[in-house]
Amino acid sequence: MRRWKQLEDENAKLKKLVADLSLDKEMPQDVIRRKTVKPGRKRKLVDEMRSEWQVSIRRACEALEFDRSTYHYKSRRSGQAALEHRIKEICHIRVRYGYPRIEILLRREGGPSTRKRRAASVANWACNATKRRNVGLKPSCAMVADGRRDGTRAGPWS
Repeated sequence: MRRWKQLEDENAKLKKLVADLSLDKEMPQDVIRRKTVKPGRKRKLVDEMRSEWQVSIRRACEALEFDRSTYHYKSRRSGQAALEHRIKEICHIRVRYGYPRIEILLRREGGPSTRKRRAASVANWACNATKRRNVGLKPSCAMVADGRRDGTRAGPWS
């Protein structure tokens, strides 16, 4: 009878172990099909996995091969909503302005102090200004070669 009880206990432990292993294998299968690159997206996947499978943060992060420190990371960088809104306003008013001109306007207005932050925001939201073409101010070589001393022009077959 004692042996029978030991076997039942061992069987229960093994069933629990198999259930845990199959859960660890089954949890990421839903997620593997999706592309998960950025940490923000992975945080959302960890939260989805926790709510769907009722597992801890540690276990969900292990299943997705995601660091817990990255999951708990909170950025100390201030938002750029006001800057992006101002860039959009400039783009609507000054349609032909490209990012260098917009950056100059922002600097004059007292925008963000760092050049890289300004440039990144402007590059993301800059207007689609067409490039200016240099209208032939200098005569091309073909035009100079076509002219004769007497002022007449040579045709293509002469």
